[in-house]
Amino acid sequence: MEILYLFFFVYVPLLIQCKEEDPCSYTVYRNLTDLPKRNPSFFMDYLPICDIKITKGWYRAEYYKMSTSPPSLGYCGTLYPFWFSGSHPPTASVNDATACLKGFIENCTQKIDIKVKNCTTYMVYHLKPVFYCNSGYCFELSDNCVKGVPSNLSVSYHNVSWVSKVFGTSTLHSPSVMFKCSFTPLPDTSLFYEISWYVDDIEVVRSETLSYNSLENALLSSKQIAQKQKKAGSTISCLVGAKYKEDGFACKTASSKPFFAGIKVLTPTITMTRGGSASIQLQFTIPYVMESLEVNHVFGNQFCLFVSLATVEGNLTACRAKDAKHCDIEIKAYRYNEREYYATDKWKEIHTMNIYNTDNSDFKDATRDVTLRLQTGGTHSIDNIFENVTLPDIQASKKLEL
Repeated sequence: MEILYLFFFVYVPLLIQCKEEDPCSYTVYRNLTDLPKRNPSFFMDYLPICDIKITKGWYRAEYYKMSTSPPSLGYCGTLYPFWFSGSHPPTASVNDATACLKGFIENCTQKIDIKVKNCTTYMVYHLKPVFYCNSGYCFELSDNCVKGVPSNLSVSYHNVSWVSKVFGTSTLHSPSVMFKCSFTPLPDTSLFYEISWYVDDIEVVRSETLSYNSLENALLSSKQIAQKQKKAGSTISCLVGAKYKEDGFACKTASSKPFFAGIKVLTPTITMTRGGSASIQLQFTIPYVMESLEVNHVFGNQFCLFVSLATVEGNLTACRAKDAKHCDIEIKAYRYNEREYYATDKWKEIHTMNIYNTDNSDFKDATRDVTLRLQTGGTHSIDNIFENVTLPDIQASKKLEL
C-alpha cells in the first residue's frame, strides 16, 4: 500500500518597510543658496532669485528660518516672494505647512504645500519648485543670530613685534609688521567677534574668534601675508561679525575699507622739458623691517632696501647725475636696539629720486610720453614682503619747447 504525501506551500508575502532617512542628516538635505539675498530687507537686484529651478527635496537653512510674515513685493531678492504660513515645530518634530505667494493685493494668492523639521540648531524644509520665475522662498535670520554688526571698521599699521632666538653668544631678532583691525563693538559685552583677514580680496586668515575684552588682539602679521605669497603693494581688509557663543556662527558681517600696505607713489605723473629734470616722490605706508643680529651684545649692520629704476619705455635716462644709468633710493631698516623708531613717524619720511631728460633727438619727432617703473631689490630674507616688488607705473610727459 502506497502512501501519498501531499505538501502544501502557502505563499505569505513579506512586506519590508524601508525606514525613511532623517532629513536632518547631511546625506539627505541640500544647503539652500543665496540666504543673505532671501532676507525680507534685501531688495531684488539685477539677478533675481528664481526657485522654479529648485529640485524637490529637503533643504537646510543654517541660522535662517523661513519668514513667517508676508514680505513686500520685490524683496527677498525676488519679485514675488513666498513666505511661511504655519508654525515651526519643536525639536525633532516635523510639521506640515504652507508657503504663500505674496500678491499685489492679497498676502496669499497661491499656495505650495511644504514640510519643516526642527533639527535642534537649525531647520530643514521640504521645498518644491515655484510656479514661475522671479519668484522664490523668503528666509530671515533665526533667533540664534546677532542682528547687529560692528561699525567704524578700519585696518591700520599697528606696530613691529619681535621674536628673539639665542644661538650661543648670538641672538637673532626677527621682526614682523603688525596690522590691526579696529571697530566699534556692539553694546552687549557678552558677545564674541569672528574676524577674517583678506589680502587683495583673498582670505588669508579665517574666522578668528575674540571676546569683547580681547579685541586688541585683532592683529595680522606680515609673516602671515608672506605665507600666502603676498607682498607689499597689496590691500588689506578685515571682515567682522558678532555671535552669541564662541563656537557659534556670525550670521551678519561688516567689512573695512581696504588699507594699502606698501610703497605709495606720490607723483604718478611728472613733466619735463628737453634737458630738464623732475622729482619722483615715494612714501612707505608700513615700515621696512629686517632681522637684526646681535653678537656679544654688539649689533651688526642692517641690509638696506634699494628702490631702483627698473625699466624705462621711451627716450629718457634717469638719475642724480645726467650721465648715470640708474637711480636708487636706499631705505634703512632699524636694528633691534633702535626699534623705538618704529613707534614714531621717522620711517614715514618722503623719499625723492631725481629724473633727468637727456633726449637729444629732434624734439618734434620724439615720443612725448615715457613710462617709468620702479622696483625693489632683494632683502636677504625668506619672508620679507618688500622683496622684488614692482611699484605702480609713473607717466612722464615731455614738454615741447617753443
